[in-house]
Amino acid sequence: MLRLRQYMDDDDQNSERSFAEIQVARLVRWIYMVGHGFIADQCLLRASALAYTTVLSLVPLLAVAFSISKGFGFQDSDFIRSILLRATTGNPEIVDAIVGYINNTNVATLGVIGVSFLLFTVISLLGNIEASFNSIFGIKAQRSIWRKFSDYLTVVLICPLLILVAISATASVQNTGFIQNILSYSVFSTLYIITLKALPFITTWFALLFIYIFIPNTRVRFWPAFGGAFIAGTLWQVTQVLYIKYQVTSSNYNAIYGSFAQVPLFLIWLFISWVIVLLGAEICFALQFSETYYSEARLNDYSFDDRQQLAVLMLALLTHVFMQGKETPDNETIAHRINAPVKLVNDVMYMLAQSRIVQKIDHPGSEAFSLARPPEKVRIVDILRALSHFRAKSGRQPIEMHSKLLSPVFSGLIQAAYESNSNLTLTEFAQKCSFSDFCQDKTEDTQL
Repeated sequence: MLRLRQYMDDDDQNSERSFAEIQVARLVRWIYMVGHGFIADQCLLRASALAYTTVLSLVPLLAVAFSISKGFGFQDSDFIRSILLRATTGNPEIVDAIVGYINNTNVATLGVIGVSFLLFTVISLLGNIEASFNSIFGIKAQRSIWRKFSDYLTVVLICPLLILVAISATASVQNTGFIQNILSYSVFSTLYIITLKALPFITTWFALLFIYIFIPNTRVRFWPAFGGAFIAGTLWQVTQVLYIKYQVTSSNYNAIYGSFAQVPLFLIWLFISWVIVLLGAEICFALQFSETYYSEARLNDYSFDDRQQLAVLMLALLTHVFMQGKETPDNETIAHRINAPVKLVNDVMYMLAQSRIVQKIDHPGSEAFSLARPPEKVRIVDILRALSHFRAKSGRQPIEMHSKLLSPVFSGLIQAAYESNSNLTLTEFAQKCSFSDFCQDKTEDTQL
């Protein structure tokens, strides 16, 4: 194990490895980063929770999604049934039950309470998915209630209409004489058949691509998202084929559950599906932050002292940018520039925001914080105290009974630190640091 870590940690630029060995080392690092993140983020536990939530929310979600397009009979179309069959690993009984519930859902007769419950269920499901993705990407803040309501419902209502338009347009084009003449040639006919066979893979790739870009409350670049969608989508399709074969050949569940055998099989498939989707999200994260592998892989090795030093460094950097009149960088950019784990940067910024040293600002597609106080009035001891006094939840101090003994000791230490010559302000410390490289235009490498 130690030799493997040494092999991964060996600097590619300073080693005497060949090009092939360097690429293998990078692949091993990436696989390790994905596996480590999958375990550290408790993806199996999250997948089981999402599978249970999906069972409770699936019918309300589809009912809301098809509330507009139901007038066109969209939910009874062969295309939707084929999608539901693939999603349920070929269980026509479950598909019929889902479509039946959708047909029986009448928004006009539900009333305000019924419609509110439907919307709450849909937003709750998508909010739980977002929370899982945000945890993988190290994002502390979720969308606001208003953003959840507007973003989620817009997608849920508009996507079925877009699919309906696409299906109608495709059917119209296929019926034209020009297309029929082209398909009469064997070459184009073969290509058409190959495209139809590849269509399940393509639709799965693009569906996951949209999920990985839209759901997390941060900026996910296109190519990392596409890489995660491609691997997860391919794995999902292959696993589906294997699972269907196992389901057909296995008779144990039918012997135990009888006519209810489809229910546990469906639950197992939902769990497997969410495991694959979360694995794809971990792949996205590993691809997007592969440059900071050394720090991301050692996230749990950072001590409290490391967090304090990181906080001082980040605030000094923000002070330097502020003094130069440059645009405030987001957390991802800061992590890249100082080679720190983006999850740790987000965590420390959140703690500083609780102490009103920094404040969250609107930044397109990512988390960003700016100074909330004048840098000449913030000293290093203020930063250290902000981290040491942070509590995730407010409440009674667990050692309040000993405060009379401990408070004078720690107050004396803090007072001594305040009077120290090393207790510089952020402005003074930023002037001692060299951040000239940071203010150069280096954003082109983080756009895609």
